[in-house]
Amino acid sequence: MAADRTRLSIPTADFATLRENKQIYVDKTALLAPLAQINGAYFLSRPRRFGKSLLLSTFADLFQNGLSNFSHLHIEQTWKESKDYFVLKLNFASYQRNSIEIFTQNFCYDLISRFHAQCQGLRPYSMPIFFPNLVLSHYLSQLPSYKLVLLIDEYDSPITHTFQDKNLQKSIIDILASFFTVLKEFSHKCRFVFITGITRIAHVSLFSDVNFIKGITFDDQYSNLLGITQDEIYTYYDDYVAEAADILDTTKEDVYAKLKEQYDGYKFSTKAKETVYNPWSLINFFQSEDKKFKNYWYESAGTPTLLINYIDKNSADENNTDSIPFFIKQNFIGRKNFIEEIPYLELERKSSIGEIPCIPLLVQTGYLTIKDHDPVNVTLKIPNDEVYFSLILLSLQSSKIKISRETSYSLNSIEKLIDSENIEGLVKVFNQILTEVSTPNSIFFENENSVRDIIYSMIPEDSIFKTRENPNAFGYSDLELRTKKTRLCIEFKRSYKGKTENKALAQGIEQIRKRDYACSNQPTLRYAMAISTKKRAITCFEKFLID
Repeated sequence: MAADRTRLSIPTADFATLRENKQIYVDKTALLAPLAQINGAYFLSRPRRFGKSLLLSTFADLFQNGLSNFSHLHIEQTWKESKDYFVLKLNFASYQRNSIEIFTQNFCYDLISRFHAQCQGLRPYSMPIFFPNLVLSHYLSQLPSYKLVLLIDEYDSPITHTFQDKNLQKSIIDILASFFTVLKEFSHKCRFVFITGITRIAHVSLFSDVNFIKGITFDDQYSNLLGITQDEIYTYYDDYVAEAADILDTTKEDVYAKLKEQYDGYKFSTKAKETVYNPWSLINFFQSEDKKFKNYWYESAGTPTLLINYIDKNSADENNTDSIPFFIKQNFIGRKNFIEEIPYLELERKSSIGEIPCIPLLVQTGYLTIKDHDPVNVTLKIPNDEVYFSLILLSLQSSKIKISRETSYSLNSIEKLIDSENIEGLVKVFNQILTEVSTPNSIFFENENSVRDIIYSMIPEDSIFKTRENPNAFGYSDLELRTKKTRLCIEFKRSYKGKTENKALAQGIEQIRKRDYACSNQPTLRYAMAISTKKRAITCFEKFLID
């Protein structure tokens, strides 16, 4: 079954273009309508690659063109306005940040050009001094009440991208603070304001105690405003799931289950009734030719600049217990089911740019999400496998660890090693990985799941279909690797003081036998491997032979 991939919307972030090209738009207008129908100003934080830019484009089209591009969408039945508005859509990430002069000039010229394009008949800005707050004040003072629709994307980008230059960063924060102060002063001129970003940064006036901006980041009503729910996949993407099942020679049910494990799990309010998928990863999967369940998020957005800068700041001492690198290593690797409880107010607290606590920062950047709550506290978890393995890659990045060119070449030989049943060669490749990612203080070898997950994260997906904790009726196999010809099932067992390598192997073989791992019509190899905590390596292996 061939699904029409031209209807998939990546990289389209423009609503009108998407609708004109008859691409799939997951109808979120039932959630948009309550926001757009009331005079108001809102702030929404979401991780990167969650569709914030498309959301702003949808608002812009609605206020600028009415319902012309909204046929057969929910809002067509509820939107009654026919007024014309001045719509300004700004993207703060587009302003150059080489110096405060260049940033200020970019910002001012963008404001002036957009006001001139949208608001005919206004007096042009002719003052000799160029500052965004003065430009904004000049134009807003001329507008009738409730005439402007202002949409700002990535308001925090200029701040998070100048982490290494504190003087420039402070100057940018001062400019933004003055800009938002003017916006607050002229709030009566604004019909609708919507601002997006990742962080809640203090000292920019946006989140002051008396501000008119309403934060809806953790609002139950809008928890699914961005992201794709399970029902929405059934409604809009079922043909693409069927196509994936054909390509992977499996069932639709299996594809749905794997998609959920890999890309679902985000929850953006304590009372949200359903979780959402990362739209970027989901649609990239549907667009791919081979339908591999790859880590699309980390490659494109998993390390936003703010997080990279925090890592660089705190990674000099890997034993610094307040640092993100230390926190990731101690808490995440080998612990996909990690949970953390913090006071709910900690999530919504605004922070100085250099002092965002570790846990809220990981929530803001998408590495942790809401699991549960009580009246005071909220429990956080890792959303899915894609994010879990992104954390492993982030941990290695934070430690300045890179796989050597020789090991990279060896990784490309895994398919041939499996097909020829060269398990000794395969173990050698695994140990190359473990040697290069370890440091003297690494605790990976204290947990067989950590070892397995590090190996898993490094295996290329171009020619290998890989799964971990693959279930059957009796349990979960540690690691399964499938080529076009062969299926390999591996059970890892750790040897340590009081437990010999032979005993570890015997336990692994017995577990494969009792739980009937990787029972298949495809040619299948089943091996137990012993991980030595003392020797910090996989030291031996044994094949399971059918009686």
